[in-house]
Amino acid sequence: MSLHQLVETQRQYYKTGEPAKLSHRREQLLKLRKILKEDHDTLTEGVYQDLRR
Repeated sequence: MSLHQLVETQRQYYKTGEPAKLSHRREQLLKLRKILKEDHDTLTEGVYQDLRR
């Protein structure tokens, strides 16, 4: 799935007004936390490159 398709899918879902199930939201947050921990150095370098701070 391309980025454009992914964004469009998310927009369609958002327009339905249906909230995400708590279990799904929790799963997504846990995945995000894992990514942030595993790729901390890469993310920090990317922010530095963007902001020069």
